Amino acid sequence: MADSYGSQPFVGKAIKELPREKVTLMTKIWTHDEGSEQREPVSKTLDCLRQEMGTDYIDILLMHCMTSGDWPETCKFYMDGLAKAKEDSVVKAVGISCHNWDALVEAANNPWCDII
Repeated sequence: MADSYGSQPFVGKAIKELPREKVTLMTKIWTHDEGSEQREPVSKTLDCLRQEMGTDYIDILLMHCMTSGDWPETCKFYMDGLAKAKEDSVVKAVGISCHNWDALVEAANNPWCDII
């Protein structure tokens, strides 16, 4: 899933009758914004996603479409918010979806990243 795909409500409906512990939910958030004035707090975004999916927690949350190796600098706002969500057990694992070799190399060497 991804917030930009709008797929969370459909998945939420599909898993409604399933035991939550038998389902692994992975979704992605978009981090390519035009500046801090347009950013919502990460916690607010995650609250929305969890509500759409009907769950208390998200198993895997990726930052969507990393296209350069400097993503730890350009996405620090999101990384900090996701680290806090992980501490609070709102998210179990964090990572990135890679669309570039340099982004992948950075992810493989970055201790923040649980999942690529």
